[in-house]
Amino acid sequence: MRTLRINFCVVISLLIAFSLTLTSCGNSGQDKTVTQSQNDQKKIDAIKKIKEIKAKAKFKDEGIETILKFAEKDTKNFDTYVYLADLSGEFGNQHGGLMSIALYTSQAKIETDYFKQLGDLVVMKLSGTQQVVDLGFAVSNLTTPTDAQIEKQIQEMKSSADFKTMEEARAYNKKKLDKLSSK
Repeated sequence: MRTLRINFCVVISLLIAFSLTLTSCGNSGQDKTVTQSQNDQKKIDAIKKIKEIKAKAKFKDEGIETILKFAEKDTKNFDTYVYLADLSGEFGNQHGGLMSIALYTSQAKIETDYFKQLGDLVVMKLSGTQQVVDLGFAVSNLTTPTDAQIEKQIQEMKSSADFKTMEEARAYNKKKLDKLSSK
């Protein structure tokens, strides 16, 4: 009788454990569905914002359209695409570098804010854009969102940039645009 009671307890314990495992697996699928749904919504919102940026952009060039196409095909980094589109709309003369950063964003294995920083550098440096773009390639191959070597290279580029802040770059751009529009 005692052996029967022990076996019964073991069987009940195993059934409870199995039931919890199934429940956990079921919730995991729900979590993935919720995460996918949230990601889909981020994508929809980003595409909408990029289209709004395109409609209001000071520059009507292929930059924003190209960035939009990358965003439509990707599954991550949507905030970055919106940011790059905004920069391209404001700093149209830098659209080539920004499109290249968007390309590497689309090839990235992970979500990272480095691409936004590289977008800033494209605008803040009047020359040396190719170095920034080359660093974008390195960032696209990262498997973690942060990297000490990438951080160091970004800081070195920032220290040698023509403009120390985005506000300075914007002021320079505005002055340049005002000069062009007065002609």
